[in-house]
Amino acid sequence: MQLHKQGSISDKEAARLASLTHFASPVTLLIVIGVAFLHNSTAGYFLLAIHWVSGLLASYTDALLNGRLDNPQPSIKENMNTKRPSLYSRVQLAATEARSRDGRSFGRLLGESVATAVQNLMVVGGYMIMFAVVINIITTVLPALPAALPASLLEIHLGADAISKGLSSIGAGSSGALGLALLSAALGWSGLCAQLQVLTLLKQANVRFLPYAVVRLMHGVYAFLLSLLLWKPLLVISEAALPALADSQSIPNRTINVTAIWSSFPQLLSLQSLLLIILLALSAAIYLVSAFRHRLD
Repeated sequence: MQLHKQGSISDKEAARLASLTHFASPVTLLIVIGVAFLHNSTAGYFLLAIHWVSGLLASYTDALLNGRLDNPQPSIKENMNTKRPSLYSRVQLAATEARSRDGRSFGRLLGESVATAVQNLMVVGGYMIMFAVVINIITTVLPALPAALPASLLEIHLGADAISKGLSSIGAGSSGALGLALLSAALGWSGLCAQLQVLTLLKQANVRFLPYAVVRLMHGVYAFLLSLLLWKPLLVISEAALPALADSQSIPNRTINVTAIWSSFPQLLSLQSLLLIILLALSAAIYLVSAFRHRLD
């Protein structure tokens, strides 16, 4: 929002940036849904990976459909005559220009950030309370309607809870392909509550609801399809993992050999050294390739 106030991005760019960065919190996916709702931490990691990949695919699809018409590429002659600086130089230059345009001191910036964060929390909490009441009214007036349907369409947390309870009641649990796919789709859709929260915070950017909701719908569709395609590898991984809420009797009783642990330290250090050497070699290779490309440009 600050970039839009400064005039660095347009209204349409603000809408696309909001669509690209709209993801559920990893804490929500791993701890709340994976551990608390599904009692399976592996399912939480699976949902997190699917959520990120499907969100990037939805944003890429939106940019592919709309971005090329709005951002024409410069001519080849202009690209040949203009030498493009490195990525690090561009990032440093952009940060310096943004700081100079802002002009606020650190104390003022910190104070305004805290005040804005508190106001945003009040907005988010108000929407969540309002939609919780609406969901309760709908399920009371229409008892024949599945509770997971209005909850997943309107609010992400209540929707995930309702879908998880529905899966547990029919015995599907976290291993059901269709159940995980529906849960992943609901997380991609994120509910009308979260969408209205974002649109309220971006009101000055004139972000329209329909294009934003279409990207969220694509996110849900991609998440549903990817979950159906990749749930079998999840079963293989989850069989080797302990349950998130395991009893002490279900955990095998193994005696820890302190001497064996200390004797394995040289091997661990050698593996870490090898990993460090590989990372340094990759960094050097990337630097050389970048320098070579800049010389050619």
